[in-house]
Amino acid sequence: DSFMVDMTIMNQGVVEKKQGKYKKAILNLTLSAEGFIRRGDDYQLSEVYTALGAIQERLGDNDKAMSFYRQSLEICIERKDLYGMAGGYTNIGGLLRVNGQLDSALVCLKQAVTLMRSINGRSLGIMLHNLGLCYINMGKYEQAQETLVEALDVNIAMEDSNEVVFTAHELALFYLSHHQSDMARTYLVTAKEYGALN
Repeated sequence: DSFMVDMTIMNQGVVEKKQGKYKKAILNLTLSAEGFIRRGDDYQLSEVYTALGAIQERLGDNDKAMSFYRQSLEICIERKDLYGMAGGYTNIGGLLRVNGQLDSALVCLKQAVTLMRSINGRSLGIMLHNLGLCYINMGKYEQAQETLVEALDVNIAMEDSNEVVFTAHELALFYLSHHQSDMARTYLVTAKEYGALN
């Protein structure tokens, strides 16, 4: 059936994206998007747009990436898909942060955290981490520290060792940059402990 064909093409595109074969990934994801549009399958279409946005971001075309991220978010808003909306706001906020549009990024990243809290989603720690990075970029160090510590606590509670390592490293860097080597060492130990679990 045509749905399974489109899913297979989409999955091939996702695999190629992970392998760094971006031209092939774009081709397959675009082909699958055409099928999902014909069928009116908005859920899969939002996933394709997110993947295409991530590829464009990696290729350095932030305008195209933003366009795909916004299309995905619009679909999630229409479907009242809170998890998808949180992911969409995270993608857009992260791109805005990298582009130096920190006030707009902050609004998006806060919205992502609020949505993820409302559904008690597993990605809350990741979203808090991204919010913490935005606070660092804005020079709001107290909020950054509080947010990153909360992200670490959430990741530990969720038993997400990869994210624990990632956030603990970020906290270590944060404390090193603020000349608090004892605190930095504490978080490096945490990162090492959880890194050994992988």
